[in-house]
Amino acid sequence: MSQVDPRSQRRRSRPWGWALALGWGVLAAGGGPSLAGPSPPCVFDGEGELVAITLSFPPPRYQHTLGAAEIKRISPEANARNTLVFGETLLRTFHESRYQFLIRELNDGAVCSMVKKVELTLGYQEPVVHIAREYPQGGCEYLAILDHEHRHINALRDVAVRFEGKIRREVEQEIRRIGAVRNPPGGPREYLKTKMDAVIDRLMRQYKEAVNQANARVDAPASREKDFAQCRNWGVKMKVN
Repeated sequence: MSQVDPRSQRRRSRPWGWALALGWGVLAAGGGPSLAGPSPPCVFDGEGELVAITLSFPPPRYQHTLGAAEIKRISPEANARNTLVFGETLLRTFHESRYQFLIRELNDGAVCSMVKKVELTLGYQEPVVHIAREYPQGGCEYLAILDHEHRHINALRDVAVRFEGKIRREVEQEIRRIGAVRNPPGGPREYLKTKMDAVIDRLMRQYKEAVNQANARVDAPASREKDFAQCRNWGVKMKVN
């Protein structure tokens, strides 16, 4: 009788931001001991639960206490540019994966194992939207900045929703491709975890790139020109400490 491994593997939450250094595993075939007769089959018919995905996007907090120059200093990207920043959204993107394995010892002493379930949480944490205090709350400029920052947040959410099906489909395909493994090198838990980490890391790189592209569209010159055209008082005197 197969059992779910009670030591299911939990991968530490990875704050990947916009930079990831990720690697691929290499499938290595494992073989059981040499036997005179046929080896017992390594199978788990109909016992996999496959993939569960949770999207985590808590509502942001809003700050209207910093001046434009102060917001620029806390902006990882804008601080390197010679430009003025009226708003900034700071958050920590992350993904966290947890694996459950089926592991069975066969009559000949070999170990048979497969992935039972992958649980993936994808999203962001601690979102804070900063709007320069030079623009009165509720005014045209304030609302235009707020709308712009909301579009960045929505870009993250929209890409995640769009990628959810792709992630589930490709992880399930990898689980089925690996199938039940007999005496995998390095042990069943580490072997299967390495395989799952590789496919999830690849998908997270693709997700990150899609988010970058969506954010670039929000910040495109035509989009910014449209934002500025909504209001007329962008050139007010700024009292920045």
